[in-house]
Amino acid sequence: MNPIMARIVAELKKRRIRDKELCSYIGISQSTFATWKVKDRDPKAVYLPKIAKYLGVSLEYLLCGTDEEE
Repeated sequence: MNPIMARIVAELKKRRIRDKELCSYIGISQSTFATWKVKDRDPKAVYLPKIAKYLGVSLEYLLCGTDEEE
């Protein structure tokens, strides 16, 4: 799994949020999210700010792994 998706998945697990809930919030199908995880793909840039907001982390954290959670 690529680093961005690894951070997203870790934050989901930490907050006990199901993939389905995130997908609904950002407006994608669960199969799209599964493809990001399984096929080692990064989410499109348009989704990253929404994902960061939903998870309560900074965009910089998602992209680089630096910066503390907001």
